Amino acid sequence: MSKRKWSGLAKQRQGQLGVNAVERVVLQEWASRWQSVDAHNDDGVDGLIFLERSGNLTGQIIYVQVKCHQIVPVDNRIRVQLPKTQGEKPTDPWRRWERLIGAAILVHVDPATLDSHWIDLQGLPSSQEAVDVPLAQKFDRDARHTIAKLCGTLHRDVVAKKVQTTASDFPHLRSCDHIQPASRQFYRELREIRIGDSDYQVIFTREGWRHITRPKRPELTRFQSFVLLGVIRPLLAAMSPSDLKMQPTPHVKTLDEYFILKALVVFPFRQASVVKIVLHRAPTDEPNHFRFHTIYEPRRRKAIAGK
Repeated sequence: MSKRKWSGLAKQRQGQLGVNAVERVVLQEWASRWQSVDAHNDDGVDGLIFLERSGNLTGQIIYVQVKCHQIVPVDNRIRVQLPKTQGEKPTDPWRRWERLIGAAILVHVDPATLDSHWIDLQGLPSSQEAVDVPLAQKFDRDARHTIAKLCGTLHRDVVAKKVQTTASDFPHLRSCDHIQPASRQFYRELREIRIGDSDYQVIFTREGWRHITRPKRPELTRFQSFVLLGVIRPLLAAMSPSDLKMQPTPHVKTLDEYFILKALVVFPFRQASVVKIVLHRAPTDEPNHFRFHTIYEPRRRKAIAGK
């Protein structure tokens, strides 16, 4: 057998060791699913991780490039050349990962110890031809939470309850008055609204208005809340008491209980987004009475994929 062929077989076996090490972590420590990609189809991806929670798929997908070779760390980092096939430009591997919906990571595996470390491949400069994998970023049980956040929020958005709004839901935006007084008048008219067809009621007090217009809040954030006031009626109408999710109290001293209602809202004048209404209930309130606290878009500072 020629030396070149033997070298190729050894390299292939070492690469498989790396893939096996990553698969073991995914199956045993993450309790999730691993799907290998055939070598002639990998295109910069050696496998896919499908995250699970309690035995069910979460919808989060992580694309993995595995590298397994001996490298001497420098400054607690392992320098790994990005894969590039013959004829490709340096930017081509980067473009592959940027196009993926989900997370894309590189995992380096030490062939002697099988210790593995990871780095995020998305958001790299397009001219970058190598990555420095920090030894502090071990690919183990504890890495799951951090890597899962790289998937963004699309997997949750697509299964959220959907609410369709119409132009008639936003009369305050078409008023000749300035948006703040027009929104104030609209807010006053809300008064009490039922959640779905239940006897649970949401009461709109001055406290809620003062919260969304408080001076410390950025001006554009207040403007966003004014716009979202038109979502309140259709969102509450589409909900039921079972949709209420209890939240931690924002202040340690308060005895109030806080709840959220969340939906994917389709607007007639802009892109759809997730909208969250926060309600609270004081100890002296009736069990089925809630007070409006605020309304906002939890993804407002994130990219389209919720990252």
